[in-house]
Amino acid sequence: MSRRPPPSPRSKRARGRHKPCQLRQLEVSVSELGLGYESEETVLFRYCSGSCEAAARSY
Repeated sequence: MSRRPPPSPRSKRARGRHKPCQLRQLEVSVSELGLGYESEETVLFRYCSGSCEAAARSY
């Protein structure tokens, strides 16, 4: 009889917590994107995080 390997810590964490859907945002400078541009401008990324059941939308 073969045994299953024990679940990894990551999979245990993922199953153990149910995070509600929330809109998150991250502000990154253009220079940090690694595109070869030196600039003080920033880009705002908005994305869904958690267990989102609503239809996908652009923000």
